[in-house]
Amino acid sequence: HPEVRRRLKQQFKAILVDEFQDTDPVQYEILLFLSERLEDAAGRWQEVNLEPGKLFIVGDPKQSIFAFRRADIEAFQQVTERVVSQGGMALTLTTNFRSHASILAAVNGLFARLIAEQPGLQPPYHALEAQPDRNTGAGTQGVELRLVAQDEESGEGEDLSAEQAVRGEAEAIARWMKYELIGKEVLIDAEGQRRKVEPGDVAMLFRTFSQGREYLDALRRYGLAYVAEGERHFYRRQEVVDFVNLLRCILNPDDAIARLGLLRSSLGALTDREIMELTELGALDFRPGGHANWDRHPRADHLQRLYAVLQSLREECPQRPLPEAVDLIFERLPVLELAAASVHGEQAVANLWKLRALTEDLVADPALTLGGLSELLMERVADPPEESESGLAEESSEAISVLTIHKAKGLEFPIVVLVGLHVGTLPQPNPIDVHHDWSTDVVGLRFEGISTLEGVFTAQKLKARMTAERRRLLYVGMTRAKERLILSGAVSRRRGSGNFLDLYREAIGESVGQQAAPLLSAGDGRIIQTIIPADEGKLQHGKPKEQPDETVPELADFALRWQKRERDYELRHANPIVVTPTSFVLKTRPLESLSLRNTSAMLLGLLVHSSFKMMSYGNEHQPIHDVIDRVLTRELAPEFQSEREAIREEIGGILSAFMKSGAYAELCAATILAREVPFVMPFGSQVSTLPRGLMEGRIDLVYRKDGRLWVADYKSDRVTESEIPRRAETYREQARHYMQAVRLGFGEEPAGFKLIFVRSGIAVPVEI
Repeated sequence: HPEVRRRLKQQFKAILVDEFQDTDPVQYEILLFLSERLEDAAGRWQEVNLEPGKLFIVGDPKQSIFAFRRADIEAFQQVTERVVSQGGMALTLTTNFRSHASILAAVNGLFARLIAEQPGLQPPYHALEAQPDRNTGAGTQGVELRLVAQDEESGEGEDLSAEQAVRGEAEAIARWMKYELIGKEVLIDAEGQRRKVEPGDVAMLFRTFSQGREYLDALRRYGLAYVAEGERHFYRRQEVVDFVNLLRCILNPDDAIARLGLLRSSLGALTDREIMELTELGALDFRPGGHANWDRHPRADHLQRLYAVLQSLREECPQRPLPEAVDLIFERLPVLELAAASVHGEQAVANLWKLRALTEDLVADPALTLGGLSELLMERVADPPEESESGLAEESSEAISVLTIHKAKGLEFPIVVLVGLHVGTLPQPNPIDVHHDWSTDVVGLRFEGISTLEGVFTAQKLKARMTAERRRLLYVGMTRAKERLILSGAVSRRRGSGNFLDLYREAIGESVGQQAAPLLSAGDGRIIQTIIPADEGKLQHGKPKEQPDETVPELADFALRWQKRERDYELRHANPIVVTPTSFVLKTRPLESLSLRNTSAMLLGLLVHSSFKMMSYGNEHQPIHDVIDRVLTRELAPEFQSEREAIREEIGGILSAFMKSGAYAELCAATILAREVPFVMPFGSQVSTLPRGLMEGRIDLVYRKDGRLWVADYKSDRVTESEIPRRAETYREQARHYMQAVRLGFGEEPAGFKLIFVRSGIAVPVEI
């Protein structure tokens, strides 16, 4: 649209584009048209006359690795040539501020041979230079090639099968990380301080995640925590699968697969033999009457507790909004605690919270029930979408980062392990393919084995582009390392076509993979080669045996780190990000009062609040005990069912007495605006002694009386009439925050705040 184009050209006086090599041809055209001289209106990008000094682009064609997103290096070259031809200046930056000189020497030696200029396919290679005053380091630096190979003396041949290669390499690399790298090697920071390598210093990079499970299983066997960024991994994590089984079991106790998964999980904690014994007793069903003989099982006490909670969740979860249902599961069952105690502790807990956050996103859909959520999660477990785990890699030193080279682009790590060098990943052609070549405007069509002439042309051109991009992908992977780069693979009988190992052989020679060549040369760079016998890379059954640690523990460093951890812990808990108004009550309430609040009293208070929430003010004939029965059915936990009748009578007495009070009469004459009002508001300020954060809470009652707005809170405290003024004083801070929340939410200044002591029927204003 000419007018829109003209106005946008006027709006943007200068355009800076980063990562230009990752943009696609359509974006190139848009940028050129926006950078055009104001008085021009070219019909084709090839005819654009650029406004001098308006367009500034930054890009590294050696890192163009997103052809699957339509990034086109030929288009990149044509655009940059057009900019230069119209007076633009090309500046080549060669200083690398990330990697150690020994890594860059090997990279330069390899890619001076692997990346040769081919117009439209490959840019020229410009050697990288190390930062001259680089001040970080490590005890061991440089590049090492580690290959698993069949022992030449074993008589089994020189190579491994594809399956043996993957498993052997995965086992070998996990063992090496466990016993030789993490906690053993040393890193040196910019201040010259030495410390041991932590899991968060290490990144394991894959070309794709197609065979990632073998490597991650090996990390788990050796107790190495990791966080997998991206691809299809989130819905395959054990804690996610276990939660989905739990949800399915709550909703449908007849789901035999989910029930078995639950019983075998850390929550059920039953062995296969114990499950078989439970089956023989006919006691797999947690519903009342479905497990008559469970008390004869060796784990009867555990099963009694688990079954009771599952039944309560089955009754209550479907009645709640999705996020609250998940919160209830987390509250009633130690799901989060068991995740925290697992090998992947912090990451496992974060993944469960990510599931909970998913329910927040879905709650806007009123048609989605808890059953619908269960079905959605089942579909995603069966056919996982691309979904990363909850991100911890940037914040935690407790987990190895596991990600693809594409995901790692732009990131850096002290130690990088590039795995699966022998695995080929050339894409399989689609049965039907339509491809448009931007530079020639040719459209090619291929249907199964039949192609148009244009289809043959575009297919050959695309194949050449993918072959060239494979070399750039290897370059990106190798240049993520700051101090140490480990290249890992296997000498395999069925080495896949298009693998990285063949590129090393092309650049270095046939000495790659040979036991007799412990040191490889790549130009001025040197690569240490370690051949690992296949026997050492065999799968370890059960938990790997601990090897003796011959290093002397640095107890002083450990003590300092532990002290820092304790200080951080105390700081976080002293200054929480999210607080509640009731936390201020606890700070001001005398300890003697708190000691009287046993579990039953707290439970009674919650049930009384729920009953008041369902009361209809002004209806003298409302069936109070029907209200109470509905509350007890929904909220009374199984362990208190034996006290149900006593609780029912006590709540009934409280409500009946309250309905005869002046406080009740006042509410009957008022207009009830809202009950159980949730709120979240900013908390603390720069002029306050409290940190900036959030306050969340729930207000029992907001009503209007005689044209004035009032805020009220029910209290079921057991206090005499003479004690009420002193008790009300302890709620002053809570009242102040409730008033502020109503002021912000209703846009109106409340007349005041009242505490309604329901046992005595007295409503007391609290002075703010």
